[in-house]
Amino acid sequence: MIVYSNLHTITNNKYVDWEFEVLNELNDLTARTDANCKQHTRFLFEMDSVPLEEQCKIVETLKDKLVRITYSGSKSLHCIVEFDPSMENQCRLYYKQIWTYINRKYFNGKCDSKCINPSRLTRRPGVIRKDKNKEQKLLWYNPNGYFPVQWQELWVEVQEVMKLAQLHETLERSLNAKQTAFTGGNDDDPNGKCENNPKVKYYLNTSFLKESGNGDSDSSFFTALCVAHTAGDKQTIQKIIDKARREGWSTTQINHKLRRCGEM
Repeated sequence: MIVYSNLHTITNNKYVDWEFEVLNELNDLTARTDANCKQHTRFLFEMDSVPLEEQCKIVETLKDKLVRITYSGSKSLHCIVEFDPSMENQCRLYYKQIWTYINRKYFNGKCDSKCINPSRLTRRPGVIRKDKNKEQKLLWYNPNGYFPVQWQELWVEVQEVMKLAQLHETLERSLNAKQTAFTGGNDDDPNGKCENNPKVKYYLNTSFLKESGNGDSDSSFFTALCVAHTAGDKQTIQKIIDKARREGWSTTQINHKLRRCGEM
């Protein structure tokens, strides 16, 4: 059933003028939880930390992939991606991985990760937002606007997300061991400090065409990674990895380089 909410209570009475609705249909009104979701084919994307003007530019290019866009009445657009009902089982099993893939590929990784669950609340279009006294406007609606992808294609991306998650777990374990040397207070926190290292700075500020595409992309990437890894600088490592992925390095290749850093 379609369910509406005022943050504290839920109802299936569409005539109650509440500001929110539950993203996916629920089995019943016992609770607004992921376990009570009947449907898992809708995904919510919201960019609170991005200026509204920039959000509009990003979303304008994605209309063929969205079923609905709602202005929140404040500082964000609530964008809903919906998959064909025939993909319900796959969406249910890999909901978080699918959300992560779409966020990275189409929203530049800028969406709030709190939106990653199927029972999330989203702004209900056509209702007045009481704290702002503004209408939550419906900006786009395509009732048959299912996300244009076949499961075989999506499964490749889901596997990549899972590999990357495993990479992060491996990295976390390795860095936690290294950070035992950094104790005593915030001044000893290494995160972000390696970004100004000349070798790291060179890699982050140099545009490489693709993996091994021009100049010393391979050695520069590896050297920067080792510098940050040795210091246990998670923040800078993530920046290095993000840049490498944009240049075409696969998760497997990045993982291999990280293992080599750990062996040095």
